[in-house]
Amino acid sequence: MGPHRGKALAPRRDSRCPAADNWVGRPVPGALRAALDVHEATAVGPDGAEHLFGAMPPNPILGGIVVAAGLGRVRMRAELRHASERNLLALATGAVLAMIAGLLGGRRFVLAPLARLAAAADRVGGGDLGSRADLGRRSGELREVGKAFNRMSAALVR
Repeated sequence: MGPHRGKALAPRRDSRCPAADNWVGRPVPGALRAALDVHEATAVGPDGAEHLFGAMPPNPILGGIVVAAGLGRVRMRAELRHASERNLLALATGAVLAMIAGLLGGRRFVLAPLARLAAAADRVGGGDLGSRADLGRRSGELREVGKAFNRMSAALVR
């Protein structure tokens, strides 16, 4: 837009701007011109549709031309809805993958060692006092419980 005349000079001419001919050389609506002073505005364009506009401040090097771009509200809402649906799908996929990883990890790192410890306790309870809990080279609390169980079994043998 020129600073003095307030006319649209060159809108984008493609399928995303079907009403481009309604803009070129036409006066920019007064409400839009006034609102662009704050660098964003909602206004009805020459095509009769409501648009959300954003603008760069006047550039003195370019003779004070204001560069503004607008997006129709209907299209903007459709694009936001599409992005929201895509993000929700990605979030749901991530949540499902996290649950699967949690189940598999819990089974391998918690349930399996506890099952081996319970089997060793059953053997000791059945009279096999030399039975030991083989928890492998694990670290952490389960390994400490296994070591304590093995010390207890060794003390029962004496």
